[in-house]
Amino acid sequence: MRITHFIFTALLVLLSHNLIAQDTIVKKDDSRISAKITEVHNDEIHYKKFNNLEGPTYILETTKITRIIYQNG
Repeated sequence: MRITHFIFTALLVLLSHNLIAQDTIVKKDDSRISAKITEVHNDEIHYKKFNNLEGPTYILETTKITRIIYQNG
């Protein structure tokens, strides 16, 4: 019983880590976009909105961005 409980808890922790893994784009107007960054160029970034990862790819100019907070910090 203890081994089953341990395995269940370990799987729950591992799966929950993937659920919160997201990048955050902070724009100059202090708005935040939860996204998955797909490409980074000198003048623009390409990203997908985190609530629709299979959807369209958006492009944002780097001049409109203050910073990017990646999922790994």
